[in-house]
Amino acid sequence: MKKRICPALAACLILLLFAMKLPALPHDEDEGPSPVLRINEKGEVKIDSDMLFGERILKKGTYLVEHRAEDKLHVFAFTRIERPPKGAPAVLPEKIEVTSTVIPTERIRSSAVHTEHDHDKNIYRVTKIEIAGENLEHIL
Repeated sequence: MKKRICPALAACLILLLFAMKLPALPHDEDEGPSPVLRINEKGEVKIDSDMLFGERILKKGTYLVEHRAEDKLHVFAFTRIERPPKGAPAVLPEKIEVTSTVIPTERIRSSAVHTEHDHDKNIYRVTKIEIAGENLEHIL
């Protein structure tokens, strides 16, 4: 006599295995800006909501990210890119600079700005910047 598996039990096992491979659905608290913002090849990053950079607030918009190293000091500057309407006078953009601490790491493949939600101030904060081709993480 052959042993047979109950069709309902087999279906439950298949559904259980399938459900284990499904990604977790996002929770409401996960909504908001992405924790990693890509810096494009022009050195620009788009910020979708106000964000802390050091102790200054970067307003929503597109910024040019500049990096310079002076001896062991690594400085980042975010300059807002404003394109005035045609015929309007150009406005000098404000540059916000912050010094970073560097930590050796593997070679970075793509430039990015990492953020974290600051629950005390209810705003995202820039915590780390990576520059493609470098082997350093810049911690803010």
